Amino acid sequence: MRYEFLQISLLIVYQECGNILLLYYREMIGQISSEMLEHVLESFAHSSRLTLHVHNLHGKNNHHKAESAFKALGVALREAVSLDASAGVPSTKGVLN
Repeated sequence: MRYEFLQISLLIVYQECGNILLLYYREMIGQISSEMLEHVLESFAHSSRLTLHVHNLHGKNNHHKAESAFKALGVALREAVSLDASAGVPSTKGVLN
């Protein structure tokens, strides 16, 4: 993957919200509709009850944009649910409900 710059933020708060902006230049990526890829990410956010923002800030290749979005989501999810003993409770309120 070259020249793709993507920003992703993930918040697990049981408030579903998806804000996906990938800026595709073509209607199709292979045999998949470009808008369906954004729909998949939005549906994932809603069904998982999490807040997800995915914004493609730079890039030219639609396939690489889609690939970077799904890879970044995987990394963000892994970091969000991993246990960090030195951090204490991963909440600004100090408790998890």
